[in-house]
Amino acid sequence: MNPKNKVDLTTPELTIIVEVIKSVCCVSVVRDYTLYRKYNLQEVAKEEGPKDGKQGEVTTNQEEIKSNQEMKDGKQEEIKSNQEEKDGKQEEIKSNQEEKDGKQEEIKSNQEEKDGKQEEIKSNQEEKDGKQEEGKDAPKTDREGKGEEEK
Repeated sequence: MNPKNKVDLTTPELTIIVEVIKSVCCVSVVRDYTLYRKYNLQEVAKEEGPKDGKQGEVTTNQEEIKSNQEMKDGKQEEIKSNQEEKDGKQEEIKSNQEEKDGKQEEIKSNQEEKDGKQEEIKSNQEEKDGKQEEGKDAPKTDREGKGEEEK
């Protein structure tokens, strides 16, 4: 063994745990075994806290966990808020699209009405032109004829 390496048996940093249960052997390497009261949850939960003056580390870790959880909750709220905002904008877009579709239908209806009126005007113009043509081609009336005969 190297004389520079020292072993601290009272508060080791790493501990090897060997457990035998019936015909199964379990081997584990764990950190701070004594700090966490040999991983006995009931002992860890007691108010006294771990031995060896590492109470500050445990408290700091617990505070860090709580802070991380609060940060996570805040992010989840932000995500939820963003999703609600996104849903609201999608509804607005849908409403605008429906309004646009309605206006396009109105424009189409107005265009059809305009086309109908143009057809009517064209028909009236053709009728008028037809009457004018009829007037030119019509035989002269009796008065016109008598007037020429008397001359």
